[in-house]
Amino acid sequence: TVIGHDRLTCVEDRPSLPYIEALIKELHRFRPITPLAPHTTLVDDEYQGYRIPRGSWIMANTWSVCDTLSDIILLNY
Repeated sequence: TVIGHDRLTCVEDRPSLPYIEALIKELHRFRPITPLAPHTTLVDDEYQGYRIPRGSWIMANTWSVCDTLSDIILLNY
């Protein structure tokens, strides 16, 4: 075993547990923890030149957040 039976894992053990690290990242990619419910704008807004009227439904595209390896590397903490 990498950790042993006398203690629980901690953050300092991460470098010794690459498969657990990969599993957690894959689970976050496959089943994101971000809320999937739509949100509503409270005021008129503008984003990158697009007008978003008050009361518009906004939904995050969670599948695109961690769809590529470069995105996953950016989330490495």
